[in-house]
Amino acid sequence: GGEQPMDPREVFRQVLADFGIDVYIEELKQDMSSVVEAVKDGDSEEVKRFVARHKVFLISVIVPLVAVLRFPGIIVWALRGVMPLMAFLMRAMWVTLARNPQLRARLIDWLWQQLLRMQAKQA
Repeated sequence: GGEQPMDPREVFRQVLADFGIDVYIEELKQDMSSVVEAVKDGDSEEVKRFVARHKVFLISVIVPLVAVLRFPGIIVWALRGVMPLMAFLMRAMWVTLARNPQLRARLIDWLWQQLLRMQAKQA
């Protein structure tokens, strides 16, 4: 029986499509184009609308990128200070979840509900 090997890139594209991320990326590109044109014309309202619509993107991608480019030492600071703390906290959370099946079930249920809500918003 010859099962076709799966192309990892195609699987990744399908996951993005299933969660609507590909649509978000296209909207982001269009919004960025609009912002660039508006800035050229001196319109700051379009920038405000862009920031309001894409707060999560700006906070999670752009702000850290600018911080690292401006202050490269942040990387060393993060690796020496923040990363060990995060590793400790993640391990503590993992041990807690491993020892408490009810808490683990509640967390998995909550994560599933969040995924369903995200998918419903995209539909």
